[in-house]
Amino acid sequence: MGTKSEGAFYFWTADEVLGHDRAPLFKRQYYIKTTGNADLSPRSDPHEEFKGQNCLIARTPLEEAAKVNGMVLTSVERDELLTCLARSISARCSDLPGCHVLT
Repeated sequence: MGTKSEGAFYFWTADEVLGHDRAPLFKRQYYIKTTGNADLSPRSDPHEEFKGQNCLIARTPLEEAAKVNGMVLTSVERDELLTCLARSISARCSDLPGCHVLT
């Protein structure tokens, strides 16, 4: 399950986040990778302690992620997807101190 790390960020494996039918959208939106996403700069993980871990970073709007995956979302579908992700992560966060889900 997500582990607390430097700066009180929680990190997740790709499997923890991507375990449902909307995984391709969330993977693109939150820059989730099986190798971990602390690769944006050499300073992102200077001690290589976050390999295989992902900090959820909303880098791509959900609508754009959907378009890349051949989908067009209505505002209702968008809200439902965001709620789905928030519930998924909230369920994992419930036992972790200071872990919140921001949508």
